Amino acid sequence: MSAPPGAKRAKKSARPFVVRETWTHDFFCLADKTQNKQPSRLEKLTLQDAGLGRKTIVFGRSDDASTFMEKVEMVFPKLKHGGGFEILRSGVSQKDLIVLTPPPTGYSVPFIRDSSGLGQALAYVRPLQRSLDVTPAATFFRDVTTPATCCPQVKCVNCNADLPITEVRQHQSLCQLPNAEASGTCEETVFESANEPNSSVDTTCERIHGGES
Repeated sequence: MSAPPGAKRAKKSARPFVVRETWTHDFFCLADKTQNKQPSRLEKLTLQDAGLGRKTIVFGRSDDASTFMEKVEMVFPKLKHGGGFEILRSGVSQKDLIVLTPPPTGYSVPFIRDSSGLGQALAYVRPLQRSLDVTPAATFFRDVTTPATCCPQVKCVNCNADLPITEVRQHQSLCQLPNAEASGTCEETVFESANEPNSSVDTTCERIHGGES
């Protein structure tokens, strides 16, 4: 049924607009203080392994320049050795990088978000005075003291030692038990020989181990 003449429709209550207290954006940290081109795929992999590259950072909506700098350097610790940094974005050609010139007060969240023209584009972070070390992060932070429980542990298949998973690759190059490979070879050969007619398991093992009892 239609509403009677003169009757007013009830207005739907509008949901209150809530201003977000945080601002989140993607940043890509470069290592070369003079780089003005977007990195190649190989460069991206190298930078990512070094603890640089692309990461997402969450800021307070009104963070000033000091807080902005502190949070960027917290996400990219190596950046502290660069003597400051600049923020860049892609240029007209998509390969070039152009600097977002900061105001006299420095880079702040309100400036980057509202006034820099960055929009949703990826923000590149470039060291200002010194290029950064691109040593893989696991090696770079080797001397940092952290509890062993912070990293998942796995057991070495050779020596049975419990190791942080981040150190297994390096440990494998040092852990070489001469009997490990021989034992594995023996087990594989015994399995194969057991399935072959007229094969002697004992003879196979003796041949592998050089007649050892």
